Amino acid sequence: MGGLSAIVLAAGYASRMGDLKPLADLGGRTLLARVVASFASIGVEDVVVVTGHRRDDVAAAAHEAGARTVVNPRFADGMYSSVKAGAAAVPEGRRFFLLPVDCPLVRPETMGRLARAGAAAGAAVVLPTYGGLPGHPPLLAPELRSEILAGEPAGGLRELLTDRPEPALRVEVD
Repeated sequence: MGGLSAIVLAAGYASRMGDLKPLADLGGRTLLARVVASFASIGVEDVVVVTGHRRDDVAAAAHEAGARTVVNPRFADGMYSSVKAGAAAVPEGRRFFLLPVDCPLVRPETMGRLARAGAAAGAAVVLPTYGGLPGHPPLLAPELRSEILAGEPAGGLRELLTDRPEPALRVEVD
């Protein structure tokens, strides 16, 4: 799946969880290691982990997993600030996935289906759906990078992805 990047959002406080989500253990591996490995398994060449809260700890785990990092100094402002920080770090001209670190069980097969569908259709937004409902991770075309960086939509990323002139390509997954 050449020419793809992935942004892993791992900057938050995880205040409801009470522990640092990226470093939480799931079956002997951290959530962060699982997510990075899933992207690597389908050939994503560039995985960017957005750090913020406890950035040094998260960055060390990201580098160990084979990803690079970018610091979001505004992580306390909410998730969209991390989306922007990640988008700014993605090389221009690349399609990219967006995945919160607390979604570690997305199957690589799902990611691969999205990548193939997006490449074939040339859609700006490719969304996995289950039972007709959208899920993670969306795959975004390169032109959305500049839209993400330019705006602060009131409804966040969801608004940016749904208020488009062309509909998203929806790919039904297991």
